[in-house]
Amino acid sequence: MLLLFLLATLGALALVGVFARRWTLGERLAAAVPLGNLLLGLLGLALASGFGMTPVALGLATVLSFSPALVWLRLGPRRRLLRVASVSLSRMVHQLRKPGKSGVVLTLWYTVLFAFLLRFFWGACYADADGAIWTLNVANLGDLPLHIGIVKGFVVGGNFPPEHPALEGAKLTYPFIVDFTAALFVKAGASVPDAFFFQNATLIACTLYWLWRLTRLFTQDALAAHLALPVALFCGGWGFLYFGGDWQAASGKGLGEFLLNLPKSYTNDAERSLRWGNMLCVLLGTQRSIVLGMPLALTVARLWWDGKRRGMWLAGLLVGLLPLGHIHTFASLVGVAVLQALGAVRHSGLRVALSRWLPFFALLVLLALPSLAYMLLGSQTDTSKFRRFALGWDGNATDVLGWARFWLFNTGPFIPLLVLAASRVPRRLLGFYLPFLVCFFGPNMVQMAPWIWDNLKVLIYWYLLSVPLVAGLLASWLKTPGLRVWTPFVLLCCVTAGAIDAWHVATGSGKQEIFSPQEQRFGDAILATTPPHARILTAPAYIHPVYWAGRRMWLGYPGWLGSHGLVYKYREDAMLAIYTAASPPEAEALLKKYEIDYVAVTPRERGDIPSHSDNSKRLPLNENFFRQRYPVAAQQGEYILYKIR
Repeated sequence: MLLLFLLATLGALALVGVFARRWTLGERLAAAVPLGNLLLGLLGLALASGFGMTPVALGLATVLSFSPALVWLRLGPRRRLLRVASVSLSRMVHQLRKPGKSGVVLTLWYTVLFAFLLRFFWGACYADADGAIWTLNVANLGDLPLHIGIVKGFVVGGNFPPEHPALEGAKLTYPFIVDFTAALFVKAGASVPDAFFFQNATLIACTLYWLWRLTRLFTQDALAAHLALPVALFCGGWGFLYFGGDWQAASGKGLGEFLLNLPKSYTNDAERSLRWGNMLCVLLGTQRSIVLGMPLALTVARLWWDGKRRGMWLAGLLVGLLPLGHIHTFASLVGVAVLQALGAVRHSGLRVALSRWLPFFALLVLLALPSLAYMLLGSQTDTSKFRRFALGWDGNATDVLGWARFWLFNTGPFIPLLVLAASRVPRRLLGFYLPFLVCFFGPNMVQMAPWIWDNLKVLIYWYLLSVPLVAGLLASWLKTPGLRVWTPFVLLCCVTAGAIDAWHVATGSGKQEIFSPQEQRFGDAILATTPPHARILTAPAYIHPVYWAGRRMWLGYPGWLGSHGLVYKYREDAMLAIYTAASPPEAEALLKKYEIDYVAVTPRERGDIPSHSDNSKRLPLNENFFRQRYPVAAQQGEYILYKIR
């Protein structure tokens, strides 16, 4: 895994150096790591689709992703890289030798912060001592099994061409490249938890660096850059005001005990109209595709800020490769790019604007069209669910006042601070920032996903580009007599709710088991017993051994299928009729009609079927129907797989 990562990153580092010659070593690395992941995944997918998930495909993908490093055979590019590395390392050594009081404080702060983040992201997916797979983040309960199913499908499930793990026969159009790269890491010898943790840690480190670097560039203030990270990571609103009441209602628990057993989320609780969530808990800790999209988006923002024609080629390359990486990041950047280009026409004239932006859009269209064609042609996704008008996002507001109240409650002092900061920034920065407001107003007017909460994947880019402005304002207040006393209080109001939720995850008080050792053994038995494209009927659960086997469910979790715009209702009706077998002849006819090869009967089916969907009569699972008619193909205790055909 480390060798694949290193070679892919070196290739991307060389590519970045060709287009961004004046960047620091840190900037180049922060762009190269996500670009290396993206290129390795895309090249690996193309090769594995032809050769299968074999060592040949793995080796060729690695060699091709490393090939841009051949540019260093030329003296000029090699000298530039060595010069940049020498300058960056010299600065680092100088700061370490003479840190000063502020340096000591910053070293301590970042040590604590990164230790906390490592604990947080390790807990997203980890193996316990007995081999069980767990997550500390309850928000990850519905996402992690899907990603494990996608990765296992690529590694051992023969899932080429890619099908959706929860809907056998449906093309996988969910942005899966980050999971395919993880599958390459697993194929190279890593475990699934190790591959996920390594990817998350390296990609999120790049996101944090870019946020720090952009804040420094925009504000020319080192303190603002340091403040940007907590403002972004621990975002939240006024939900922490409920904390005292919840503690009081906890029947005399001490503060320490209460903090280890928090009953509520203070950033994401629909009953309290809290929907913004915390970036760590609901995005970086769960949404693996956006973990790849964020550093790439911030890299593009850096290239736009430079505005150099050579860099615009690289920006077009990054955005053009993004559809299979993260479609919401792609859509966000395209929308912002159009407004940025129109602004350039107004300020610099048509000729100058075309010379800068034409390379970007030309390369974007050329590279994005194949991916978009793959995602749209032959897909079972109902695209009409991605473009409905829906005012107010997820706030259920009926008027402008209610909409404003929802946002002010969910983001705390952030928006008032942003308005004040925007009124004080230089004209160039304001002109660069304003197009990113489309990432706020667009998702507040149009439903960009079947589940409207997923509009957050676009809203977050408004927030990330707003953080430098707010951090700059707070930094200036900390340097102003009379305001510096109140500024820490304002900062605490911005971060307290998010910090509480992140603490709840990191302490592990809400940990959830994903796959027990027995479920993994049963998944391995399914893998050994069934062919790659077998049709396996299961309960439509979000955790099931079939995912561990890398096989596809004939009907999986409806929450995923609905949020991905897939049509599944007819399968749900058939599944209920088969499992309840109220009419055995009808059940047999349905098994034959849909060519079901295997049927799983596990604690999931025994517990979930009677309460699922249209089973209004609460008919129980008719296990005798299968026991009397079909042979057992695989069994691990109470986990049974029946062979139908």
